[in-house]
Amino acid sequence: MTARKAPAKKAATAAREAEANDEGFVTIDHLGVTLRIPLALPSAALDAWMDGGKWANRKALRAMVGPEQWQRLLDAGMNANDEAELDEKIAEHLGN
Repeated sequence: MTARKAPAKKAATAAREAEANDEGFVTIDHLGVTLRIPLALPSAALDAWMDGGKWANRKALRAMVGPEQWQRLLDAGMNANDEAELDEKIAEHLGN
């Protein structure tokens, strides 16, 4: 017997409810910026880590926080050391 899939409408509604209740996200403060990080990492973040390379971690962090939050971090003066600290905070919150 195969499991029945939930209709797309129900899945979308559940996703909206989870976001509204802040389920599925962790909140991290970094450089005076409050970030919402999804517990389920975006595929772009996973792809960046898997591809490796010189800027893999930066690409993954940027994909995780999204363009608007990334810009707020840059506006706050984020540097390479700050990126490493953010990476550690995210890993701690995600249990990695």
